[in-house]
Amino acid sequence: MGDGCKHLNNFKVAKGIQPYKTIHAFFVSCISVDARKTKALHCYCYSCKKIEPRLHSCIHCIYFGCYSGGHIQEHAKSKKHFLAVELKYGNVLCFQCGDYVYDSELVEVARENRSRAAACLGVSAICEPWI
Repeated sequence: MGDGCKHLNNFKVAKGIQPYKTIHAFFVSCISVDARKTKALHCYCYSCKKIEPRLHSCIHCIYFGCYSGGHIQEHAKSKKHFLAVELKYGNVLCFQCGDYVYDSELVEVARENRSRAAACLGVSAICEPWI
């Protein structure tokens, strides 16, 4: 497992990991009842208003855009916000590299959030994705 890409590393130096933590806690893992309500209200493409399976959140400004409709790509290009979080598993997409990038620090945040979400639901564990 690598340490992301230079674009993600530059973002982390400038803004830290709090934007990822917030997106993951509220829109990927849903670590509380309030987080589940927030996800239910806000997880749709802000451009076409559709609920899509490949929804991404801009990590810079928390704009939600669908991948299949190209709206997250348009946002990245027009705003120069080149990192987005895929909201099903929490993977980070770097538009400048053209691929999903993995970062050990963000993987640990995701693990912690999945554990907190499981506790909130009253279960002992949630299935860990293969990363």
